[in-house]
Amino acid sequence: MFASELQKDLWRWVVQQSGLGVEPNYTASRIEILKVIDSTDYTTTINGTPFVYNSGVGATAASIALGLVTAINLGAEPVTAVNGGSGVYTITADDAAFTLNVDANQFINTDKVIWEYSNAPRSKRTYLSLNIANIMIIGQPETIQQDNGIVLIKNGLEFTLNVGAYSNEQPENIDAMILLSELSLATSKIASLDYFRDKKLGFLGVLSLTNLNDLRGSQYEQRASMDLLFQTSMGIYDDVGWIEKVAGTGTFNNTIINDYEINI
Repeated sequence: MFASELQKDLWRWVVQQSGLGVEPNYTASRIEILKVIDSTDYTTTINGTPFVYNSGVGATAASIALGLVTAINLGAEPVTAVNGGSGVYTITADDAAFTLNVDANQFINTDKVIWEYSNAPRSKRTYLSLNIANIMIIGQPETIQQDNGIVLIKNGLEFTLNVGAYSNEQPENIDAMILLSELSLATSKIASLDYFRDKKLGFLGVLSLTNLNDLRGSQYEQRASMDLLFQTSMGIYDDVGWIEKVAGTGTFNNTIINDYEINI
């Protein structure tokens, strides 16, 4: 939950400063074959268009996924399907988000792949991925007494935000390295610092900015990676109990006192 909420806050800052959008635009989904049944129609519906593959005899999850991927890529919808093996495949919108439904024998993974790190599917447009890593507790925990035996324990945390940029050589795309360079400069803007402060984030600096251009199959892909260092805090509540009265026997001013009580 901690990393998930942070990603949402940081993603909004990234897309606002990069110009790629004002809110996360999820353009991909992963689908898994749940049930393997021979001679059964498996249907994936994209933007209202059904793509059907009959499993035939001796079906496997992998063969069904491959059949659907082939059918989708032969269709006219502006998406790209990629077979991930083991009965899992990914559908990515080429130009815009899409509506997606599958039959009862399949399952759409609720984790949007735009949040994934290096395994995100390759879009035809420039896109970014986020990954929160190296979360460490710093300093000593602060304990704040609440009512009725409840305490708030606050820990200081330090983490690295990795921002990956990916683009191909299409002329309308933004160069990945240029995009992250501009995003690096944006970290020093007053608006950015105010946003971090509002989200209770302390920005410490840019750790690295690296050009990672690569050849994927026959396609050259521009890649870049940037690490940003942040600090924040996280609080948890714990019921440690509440001592209201102490009773016992003892000595006070050389006088033995039996069965005393002290209200706290």
